[in-house]
Amino acid sequence: MEPKLNVKELINSNHHIMKHPNDLVLQFSSGTLFCLTCAMSILSQDAVPLRKKQVISELTMIFSSFDDVPDVIKQSTFIDDFFIASSSMLLTQDELLVQKVFSLIPLLQPHHKTPLTCFTSIHLKVRSTSWPALRNILVFLGRLLGERRITKTFIDTQSSMIDHLIKSGLSYPDEDVRSSVSYVLLRVCSLEDGQKFIIENLGPVIASGVTTGLCRTQNSTLLKNLLALCHSLLNGEQGRTMATYF
Repeated sequence: MEPKLNVKELINSNHHIMKHPNDLVLQFSSGTLFCLTCAMSILSQDAVPLRKKQVISELTMIFSSFDDVPDVIKQSTFIDDFFIASSSMLLTQDELLVQKVFSLIPLLQPHHKTPLTCFTSIHLKVRSTSWPALRNILVFLGRLLGERRITKTFIDTQSSMIDHLIKSGLSYPDEDVRSSVSYVLLRVCSLEDGQKFIIENLGPVIASGVTTGLCRTQNSTLLKNLLALCHSLLNGEQGRTMATYF
């Protein structure tokens, strides 16, 4: 019968079996070894949620203890890989796993080097998953778009996702879904050329979605997001053009 190993022992075992390089093996004063490559293998694969929650709890404790993340981790793909894995883990119905993922994200986000790769992964999920299952993914996307270093490259590479959010997501019957979609679109408007892209390409469509939502919703979060989105669209260089669509 297979022995029951705690997560640190399990990762040590995987490290020896899979012969991962030592660059990303963290050694603690107690003598415990923690292999980040093994950890990512568990998070990226179809492991049981309990095992993923254990690994994320350990990672949260480890990264919370750093005054500064070691250069060897910053220079590796570990953090970028974690964000891509998160786009899959956030599709789970296990709310505790979702909470743990969202707790770890802020500790790693300052060192996230290639968000555009993660956007591509999210785009695939948005296109292939039902809207109700995407709520946590949309919150994740909105937070990523809040990073100051996200540029108009997002607009250039993810225009079809923006189109899908406005044409399909903003009109979806569930108000929680529309609230999450409007939150993402508000973030898009804050990007360089974000407002311009939406108004020039989808102005009448988004005006219709916002107006319908404002007239019918009793959801306070959706109402707040739609009002903020409306304000964002009507201000700036393209504001007068947008006003003609309402």
